[in-house]
Amino acid sequence: MAIFDILEDVSKKQVEKTDTGDSRIMGLMLGQVVNNYDENMPGRVAVILLSREEGEGEGDEADNTRKLWARVVMPSSGGSWGHYFIPEIGDLVVVAFEQGNIERAYVIGCIPKTNDKILTKSKNEKNLYKKIVTKNGNSIIFEDVTEDEGGGEGAGGGGGTPGEKDKMTIQTALDMHHMIFDNEKKMMEIADKDKKNFLRFSTDEEKGHIEITAAKKITVKVGDNISLTMNGDTGAVVLKAKKFTVEADDAISLESQSRAEVKGGNVKVDASGSLKLSSGGPAELAGTPVKLG
Repeated sequence: MAIFDILEDVSKKQVEKTDTGDSRIMGLMLGQVVNNYDENMPGRVAVILLSREEGEGEGDEADNTRKLWARVVMPSSGGSWGHYFIPEIGDLVVVAFEQGNIERAYVIGCIPKTNDKILTKSKNEKNLYKKIVTKNGNSIIFEDVTEDEGGGEGAGGGGGTPGEKDKMTIQTALDMHHMIFDNEKKMMEIADKDKKNFLRFSTDEEKGHIEITAAKKITVKVGDNISLTMNGDTGAVVLKAKKFTVEADDAISLESQSRAEVKGGNVKVDASGSLKLSSGGPAELAGTPVKLG
């Protein structure tokens, strides 16, 4: 069987014969993924096993006699739940064998190469970062800030509550969109790359504030009967509702630099105290009929 040619590249100490004459691979081996999809074998990847001489080098993808399909071990898995992370083609993986049987291979993890960006951009003396990054750059980044008296990068300066300066960022590829949860700044943010459109929450108890910015227009809808539209191009604000009530404990002021207009099938102005109507120019009162007093 061609797959047994794999054994030629394995140290003799890793291979032993059973009483029935079958070959077994003891321990773990490095492999390189050469295929990560087969319609009839979901959750499996094809790997070529690397000899000790090859180490972290590139395997020979054309040598099919050294290729075998291995099941990928997930952190959790069930009928309709769990993790789904399949290694990419070219990834370096660790392969284990059930009771040493090379026909029952399992990928139990991946090993980053020393020059991989996920490694070089994440290393930190304080072990600040935990990351999940896809091949296109979609990412979830956790920053666990370490509080110590020594200060320095990744340190909060000492004496603080663990986690009070932590930060989590969810980001799409090319930083087209991101979500930030920042404990130190007491802030949550959803924004695009240039922050032309963003939603920001200040969670500070003394400075609680919500800021919404849109490059063109904001529309708020509630059910089928209420909508509020703010158009940045025209400067118009339109509120539509079946009933609209404005109440104030102190004062209400409506002011326009040009024209103010009130329309309705029936319009009523009622003052419990005094009522004053004045005009800096001509005043006109019309009706059919007009009643005073």
